Amino acid sequence: MTESHHNSLLLKKSNEAKLNGLITSFGKAEPNHLRFSELLYMLLDRCIFINRLSFRKFVQIFESASKIVSKTQKKDSQPPADQSERALSREQLVHFMGELGHFLYREDKHYLERIFEDLLTQKVEANSDNDLSQPRVLTLDDTNRKLLVESCAVTLASY
Repeated sequence: MTESHHNSLLLKKSNEAKLNGLITSFGKAEPNHLRFSELLYMLLDRCIFINRLSFRKFVQIFESASKIVSKTQKKDSQPPADQSERALSREQLVHFMGELGHFLYREDKHYLERIFEDLLTQKVEANSDNDLSQPRVLTLDDTNRKLLVESCAVTLASY
């Protein structure tokens, strides 16, 4: 993998474009950022949020990544007070994915490549008619949006 350097992982230009596309398609609230709920939905969509990954661990990794100061941020800058959910910048997202990959694939020394391969690969499954279809992912209606917000996941993680 070549071109852009992310946590000692180099992405090809095509993969870089896919990553940019994912951030753009899932990150609706802020350009080049993913809010907690958007990140969670993206991981569900890509079949990365699995039974081994509890809400508690997801929140811990998100907390860790959100503390990383990106090159474009000032060290003393604070998020707006009215912001109900924190958002990860691209650099923070890469850090998040690295920690998540290390957690999910700790036995694999190439966990970074593996987690980004999972993220950048669209999952399909064969149904009974041998047709390819998307895996089942919850519908992002108003009720589910409310369930996927950071405050709700933090509450779930505390139990």
